[in-house]
Amino acid sequence: MLAGLYAATLFRGEATPERLRRIHVFGFADFICAVGTGLTFTLIGDPLMATLTTLPMALIPLFGVGISGASHIVALNALRRA
Repeated sequence: MLAGLYAATLFRGEATPERLRRIHVFGFADFICAVGTGLTFTLIGDPLMATLTTLPMALIPLFGVGISGASHIVALNALRRA
């Protein structure tokens, strides 16, 4: 939620490369924490994680997580080259 609110600050001002870089670094850190938490709870066998192994809920970690992580990496790479 904090990553989304931080990204929303982009609408208030000018989109400078430094500001975009900070937003994507924070978003990627949030992504790492979310994936780590999900992986930890799955590996310890938390019964609440069982719903993520059945369709259609399994599409969130299988598709959404990869797209989310890749988008931050691509954006950071483009900002680095600029």
